Amino acid sequence: MHAPGTFYEASGQFIPKRLAISTLIGILLAIFIGWLYYLLSLVNPIIYLNFIVLGLAMFAAPAAFTTILYHSQSRHTKLNTAITVLLCYLTWSSQWAFLNLHWHLGYSFWGGLLNPLTTLKIISARGDQIDMGHFSFRGGFQYLCYITELAAFMLAAKWVTASKDYFCEDCKQFY
Repeated sequence: MHAPGTFYEASGQFIPKRLAISTLIGILLAIFIGWLYYLLSLVNPIIYLNFIVLGLAMFAAPAAFTTILYHSQSRHTKLNTAITVLLCYLTWSSQWAFLNLHWHLGYSFWGGLLNPLTTLKIISARGDQIDMGHFSFRGGFQYLCYITELAAFMLAAKWVTASKDYFCEDCKQFY
């Protein structure tokens, strides 16, 4: 006897209008979570404690994005993965775009949000001016923390897309 769901394959179906609306709502949620992460990072200047804030953002992002995918009723796994990676990237880049506005680094908000190269320029500019709170760590360690931050947000994408949910085509709902 096989375990339930062993032979289940997603149908690949989706409703374009529902998926588009859900994705737009997801983009707004991603920017909102990035903004909250930005605010909490400003309150807490010590980077080690920011990993606690990162944990909170990592809890909020998968919960929000899973809800978005459930609402979209998309069974197209590659499309769902692309949307989730986009939302996780936007969460990460939006906090840098907001930090750019706060520090007056001279880059546009939309460039920092949508262009990975501009986001990297913002990170580099910040790396040139930060002393990481009361610690004198600079350079490599600082960038390692930023890479860890990006990896954490992409890990959230992995969590969302790794869930094995089944969709009843007759009922039009996940179970």
